Amino acid sequence: MFEEEESIIRDISSALKNDGLDAPEARILLEKLLREYEKQLRASRQLIKISDRKAKELNSAKHKLQELSETLEYQATHDALTGILNKGAITEIAKEQLTQCDFVIVLFDIDHFKKVNDNYGHAVGDQVLSLIADLVEKNIKRKDQIGRFGGEEFIIILNDTAPRTCLEIAENLRRIIENAVLEVDDAEVKVTVSMGLTPCLKGEPFKNVYDRVDKLLYAAKRGGRNRVEASGV
Repeated sequence: MFEEEESIIRDISSALKNDGLDAPEARILLEKLLREYEKQLRASRQLIKISDRKAKELNSAKHKLQELSETLEYQATHDALTGILNKGAITEIAKEQLTQCDFVIVLFDIDHFKKVNDNYGHAVGDQVLSLIADLVEKNIKRKDQIGRFGGEEFIIILNDTAPRTCLEIAENLRRIIENAVLEVDDAEVKVTVSMGLTPCLKGEPFKNVYDRVDKLLYAAKRGGRNRVEASGV
């Protein structure tokens, strides 16, 4: 790009060493240099425009990649139906917390959920799952976590709260769900849930915690459903 300009500069440098350089010759050389400068200036401006456009394109691509990355991360950690954490994500959170602190875990599922699907159809059943998840999420603290563990089964992690208070929270959630009328399409659906609740101690394996709370959930079902079964509270 700069070869012609460098050639003109060499001519001028050579001419300046010549004591016999007259004004017309100097003018010709200066005009040539000016024309080359203007040419290079236009080329530089064009390159700047191209560079700016490419920079904008790169920034746009970067933002799109960031958005795609965030979308993929969200999809990898959240349940597609309810929008809450999925089994893998809630399990990893519980495992991580078990290396750091004590907390309380609640496992619950919807009583006789098969009847909801049989009576209203699976589409209504899916909406009931989403409404229950949303209802619970709105009635726990921001630092707590809820995840769908599979089917109609959910896990709640209650943080920085005494076990006795966690039992009161679980009972309150159970009552809220029992008293809720879920309006789905033209149907009004009422459901109850059974819950197991247990404290989790720092250093415990997650499998031990899950096995314990799972047994408590089924004890709640055997005890008549629509109730909370707790241990260590």
